Amino acid sequence: MKKFTEEQITQANRTSVLELAKQLGYHPEKRGNNYHIKDHGGLYINEAKNSYYNFASKTGGGPIQFLMFTQKMNWVESTKYLVGDGEIQQQRTDMNWKKPQEQKPTEFKLPAKSETSYKRLFAYLTKTRGIDKDIAIDLVNKKKIYESSPHHNVVFVGYDENGQPRQAFQRGTVTGITFKGEVPGGDKNYCFTMEGKGDSLTVYEAAIDAISHATVYKLNDCEWKNEHRIALGGLSDHALEKYLTLHSEIKKITFAFDNDFDARYNDGRPAPNWGQQAAVQLADKYSEKGYSTGIETPIAKDFNDDLLNILQANENLKSRDMAAHSNDDELDQAI
Repeated sequence: MKKFTEEQITQANRTSVLELAKQLGYHPEKRGNNYHIKDHGGLYINEAKNSYYNFASKTGGGPIQFLMFTQKMNWVESTKYLVGDGEIQQQRTDMNWKKPQEQKPTEFKLPAKSETSYKRLFAYLTKTRGIDKDIAIDLVNKKKIYESSPHHNVVFVGYDENGQPRQAFQRGTVTGITFKGEVPGGDKNYCFTMEGKGDSLTVYEAAIDAISHATVYKLNDCEWKNEHRIALGGLSDHALEKYLTLHSEIKKITFAFDNDFDARYNDGRPAPNWGQQAAVQLADKYSEKGYSTGIETPIAKDFNDDLLNILQANENLKSRDMAAHSNDDELDQAI
């Protein structure tokens, strides 16, 4: 005897995944035509299709599968949650999903550029993020980054093979206020890139990590312009596939994703290390395609944290040296 009728299963599958996510305590953020849930390995919700997809685990589905993935329920538990009685049933009626009217694709349009001297951009990148000033200037000159108006965000731009902007990501520059998000309407086949001269490519989740890693190279007197660097804006490899078609010289790919060692689900349970899980999967995938692949894991959560820790350690060492020299001078005077 079936535990659920076909009508109940249909009813469960008509629950809005987006509203379900909100009731579970998640905070979906609008990203183009989808919604993104942070710190869950590239977890996106498509409202029009009433489905989710997780790039790290390469799993997806409707509301039943969403509960199975996020709450670690089995199929029966998930379905019972959605068609159960009492309090849950009353909550579920608020999540009834009706397919929205088909919307026209959002037109991609870059934010207006600031007409100032980009003071906020350079202050944010060099002081807050520890980025090397020469690298920041190089990226500004190449129109890879700019400061927007009127909000003074840093905009990281991705171009197509014809030099046309096709994708962009923004980060706020106001201290104490976190703002970041994609510019609506962007093409996921393109991303922020730092073209190199050699045959090696390093792949990051975020543009700030790519630039931070280049700064670490420069700090160690390494030639940072030799390496190709791209930032996927998440864990989907669509932009990587496109970049490789445009750069046949690349033979080696290193995946430098976040180290989500402290990732947790919304209810506090430990979650997988999403970034490193995705790195292993993509390293295997592109190894099978004939590339030499590797993984570089940041010591902290990401390479910007690593950069800031290196700069702080250098500053501490400098302070100790100055203190030691001061003590030597006092000793000389005393003698």
